[in-house]
Amino acid sequence: MSTLYVNQTGSVIRLTGESILITKDTDPDGSGPLGMVREKLLEVELHKIDQIYLFGKITVTTDAIHALFERKIGVYYFSKGGTFLGRYVPSGLGTIELRMKQFALALDTERCLQHSKRVVHAKLQNAKTVLEQLRSNDTAEGVYTQAIQSIDHYQKRIEQTQTIEQVRGFEGVAAATYFRALARSFKGDITFTERSQRPPTDPANALLSLAYVLLTAKIEGLLEARGFDAECGFFHEIRPNRPSLALDLLEEFRHPIVDRFVMRMCNLRVFTKNDFEEDEDRYGGVRLQEKKRKLFFAEWENFLAKPIRVAENESLEVMKLVERQVQQLATALLHQQPYSPYYFGAS
Repeated sequence: MSTLYVNQTGSVIRLTGESILITKDTDPDGSGPLGMVREKLLEVELHKIDQIYLFGKITVTTDAIHALFERKIGVYYFSKGGTFLGRYVPSGLGTIELRMKQFALALDTERCLQHSKRVVHAKLQNAKTVLEQLRSNDTAEGVYTQAIQSIDHYQKRIEQTQTIEQVRGFEGVAAATYFRALARSFKGDITFTERSQRPPTDPANALLSLAYVLLTAKIEGLLEARGFDAECGFFHEIRPNRPSLALDLLEEFRHPIVDRFVMRMCNLRVFTKNDFEEDEDRYGGVRLQEKKRKLFFAEWENFLAKPIRVAENESLEVMKLVERQVQQLATALLHQQPYSPYYFGAS
C-alpha cells in the first residue's frame, strides 16, 4: 500500500489531470497578499497512491476529493502532533456477508473473549520474544529475564480469565512490565523510562505514539478495503469514531514492529532531543518538529517495506504481513474459525 504523507502546514492539494498537485503559497519578501508566490511542492499520479495522510492544516479541493474517491483512495487527517482526527473513505468498500459475521461476533461475548485471548497471547509472546532478543545483546540479563518471567505469568493468568475486562487488566500490567524492561535498550540521546501516551510527554513516547497511530491507520485502510467495519471490534471497547477492530489487530504488531522501529531510530541517533517541541494542542505533550517529520515518514515507509520473519525459512514485507493477517481474520469470521494472530520469530 503506497501512502502519501503531506506534512507542510498551509499546503493545498489540487487535481491536475490524472495527478494531484501539492502547492503552498509563501510570502518571500513580506509584502503581503499581493506578493504571495505559489510554490510547487509535489506532483504525483493518482494511480500511485492508496492512501493520503494529512498532518496539520492542509486543504484538499473538492475536485481532488472527488477524484480520490473515484479511485478508492482514503484521506486521513492528523494533528501536527500526530493525533488521529478523522478520515474520508470512499463508499462501497463493504461486503454485507463479512459485516454480518463481524457484527455477530461483536454480539457474542464468549467468542469475543476467545478471540481476545488469542490476540493478547500473541501480543505478550511477541513482547517476550523482543526482550529475549535484547537480552542476548545486553550484559544485564537479569532485567530482561525477570520481565519475561513476569509476562509469562500474566500470559498464563489470561488463559484462565472469564471476562474481557480481566484480559484487559492482565494485559495492561504485562505491558507495563515489558516497557520497563524495554527502557534499558534505549542507548542514544533519546532515553525511555515508561510509556506515556495521552499526551506523550517525552521524545521516545512521541515517536512511539506517532508510529502506533500511523500503523493503526494503515490497518484501518486494509480492513475497510477488505469489507470490514473498522469500528466494530472484539477486544477493544466499541466507541463512536474509534477504529476498535484496527486496534485489535494492531496488538500483535506493536512490539515487533513499532517498538523495534522506534528503538532503532533512537539508538542510531536518527533523531535527537533537539528535534522535538512542545505540543501546543496537548498540554504537557511533546511532538516531533514539522521539519523532521518528513525524515520520520521516509524511515517508517522503508521499515514497512523490509522483510520480517513469519515462519521457518519464510519472510514477508511488514505490510504484506499485515495484509495477510487482515485476510486471515476475514477467512476466520466467514467460516467461523479461530483467528490465528502473528507470532514474531515463529518457527
